[in-house]
This record gives sequence, structure tokens and C-alpha cells, in this order.
Amino acid sequence: MANNRWIALGALSILLSACTTPTVDPTPTSATPSATATTVPVSPPTPSPTPTWNNAQSAAVGAVERYEEVTAEIAADPSAFSAAEMTAMFAKAVGENMVKGNVDYFLEMSKRGYKEVGVRTATSTSATDVQDNGRGAEVHVTRCWDQRDLQVVDEDGKPVTDEEFLNPPYNLRQYTALKPTGEEIFRVYGAETINGACP
Repeated sequence: MANNRWIALGALSILLSACTTPTVDPTPTSATPSATATTVPVSPPTPSPTPTWNNAQSAAVGAVERYEEVTAEIAADPSAFSAAEMTAMFAKAVGENMVKGNVDYFLEMSKRGYKEVGVRTATSTSATDVQDNGRGAEVHVTRCWDQRDLQVVDEDGKPVTDEEFLNPPYNLRQYTALKPTGEEIFRVYGAETINGACP
């Protein structure tokens, strides 16, 4: 994704961290896109050595992967999805605080006739120990993305130059995965680009 969007969503993530109780979306519908989109491949992470995670950490990493899979599917052809379809898809992967920002971003891409092409590869993934500060089980997942083969193009297939849609060659991202008290699954409640070595 473009770096500016991550910065905006990261700021929203920081605001969320000051809250004591997250607002969880109602049970999302099972709506699926009526149009078939070509999914941008998201390569699985290949950390070395292979990390050993407990069940909660694995579930948190799985939540991040669901979020990125939804993002890649929509980004491959935003015009193939309605706002309602995007909302239903993101509601299964992220907290309520992140749904609108993601949907608005891809609706803007659709409006301009943009889409993502190419491949982004996760080169490393790490997960913190599980914490519970009264909101539920929380894990911070950090992942390095190699985005050198990923770009946003216009309707004619030409790379766009809009700064908000440019992808940096590498992107070190930190995700806040949370399983709110009383819920059964982790979702992503925050995502931001952070400083650090990547790769």
C-alpha cells in the first residue's frame, strides 16, 4: 500500500491505543464480491530461522495475513468491488476503527481507475508476547515487506506518480492484533510503518 495511507492509519492506531475498550463491529455479512478480481499475489513470509509462536501469537499473525490478503484482493482491481462489499470484507479482518479508512482509500483508487500490479513479499515476521491491558489479548506483529515488484498503475497500465499511491521499495510495518474480551478471534486494530532495518 502507499506509504501515506499507512501513516494516516498509523495515526488512527495511536489514537486507539489510548482507549480502554475497543468497539467491535457487528457480525459481518457473508457477502462476497459479485465481480471476479485478479488478486495481487502475496508471498508467504520466509523468516530465518523459523520462529516458534504460541497459539495466541500464531492467531495474531494469522489476523495480519487475513488483513493483507483482503487488501491485496481489493487492490488488484478496486473497481470490481462496491463500498458495501469492501466494508464486509474488511470487517472480517480489522477492527471497526480501520474499516472506513481502508474502504475510502480503495474507493478513491477506483474513482481514478487505479489498481495494484506485481508482487509484494514478506521477508520477515516477528510477534511480541501476548499482553492484556484490560482490552483483551493483544500482540504486536512486525513484518518487513519487499515491495520492489509492486506498483500502482492507471487504466492504461502506466505507473502512477501520485505521491499518496507510491509504494516504497521496502516497508517495515507494525500491526496491533487484538482479540477483545469476549471475542473468539484476533483482528487488526492498528497498522503503521515504523523505523528499523527492512530487510
